Amino acid sequence: MHSSTSTKPTPGLPPKPPIGRSVPDTRSAHSIDAVLVPTTLTPAIPIAEVDEGTTPAILTRWVNFMDLTAVAVPSGMTAAGLPVSLQVVCRGGAEALALRIGQAWQQATDWHRRVPRLEGEAG
Repeated sequence: MHSSTSTKPTPGLPPKPPIGRSVPDTRSAHSIDAVLVPTTLTPAIPIAEVDEGTTPAILTRWVNFMDLTAVAVPSGMTAAGLPVSLQVVCRGGAEALALRIGQAWQQATDWHRRVPRLEGEAG
């Protein structure tokens, strides 16, 4: 494992910790094809509540940081009818695998066919 010595922050993002202290050695994980994790910590929020100064991407940022690939697929609805999703994370360059897993998920479920009720809609 190596550690990064660069501490120069990226504008608009928190500084990255040295990789050797924050990311486990993935050499032992070579037999893992994919990891399925939530896409966000919360369901969708109303556009009026979006804060452009922050990001809800805490659960997706690590995928980009580690140069992995991912696809998000619908995985359910909250009690209030808001959509939630999971992300299929694979090695960098394994887009075809991520898409195949996402497609298999959609063939096994019908979450991608459900449409959230919009505010003001009857029903």
